[in-house]
Amino acid sequence: MLLKRHTHVTLQVLRDAVCELNAAVRAQGDFFRNNDLQGMASTLAGLLIRSRVAYVAHMGDSRVYHWRDDRMTCLTADHSLAALLVREGAIAPSVAATHPGRYRLTRYIGLHHDVYPDMCEVRIAPGDRFMICSDGVWNVLRDDQMAAYLAQTTDPQEMCAGIVGAAKRLRSRDNITCVAVLIGE
Repeated sequence: MLLKRHTHVTLQVLRDAVCELNAAVRAQGDFFRNNDLQGMASTLAGLLIRSRVAYVAHMGDSRVYHWRDDRMTCLTADHSLAALLVREGAIAPSVAATHPGRYRLTRYIGLHHDVYPDMCEVRIAPGDRFMICSDGVWNVLRDDQMAAYLAQTTDPQEMCAGIVGAAKRLRSRDNITCVAVLIGE
């Protein structure tokens, strides 16, 4: 019972933080109505670790990956038109990679007053690794390539430097952002 209550409270705290962030972004966009910041928005991929549980909040097409025992899993589902069409069975996953709706986001920070982030939780174990990255990374690197960087070192800065460097070498046309988190004993 305590874990369930603890989980509910943590998810609510995370949800509240996303709502506050959304309100702040919208307020800035409204304040700067007559310049480039008008209508500003952002994707969100957040990770909160508490009591051996990782909580994920997500909106947009930035992703959170979990690596354990030489296996990497994506914990988020993109909020793009192409991804929605794949989930509905209207197009095949292979078509989504080049679909015109690939960059058209259906949910993100700053879009509406009310936000509904996807949220999940994962029990963590010593040695687990998490990676948060923007589409400038996962658009050019395959999952096995990203997993190789997560596996090769225990230094999060080295992991990110390798991933960012690889995305730059592959001439990613989007912003390249990467954060790695390693779970110790």
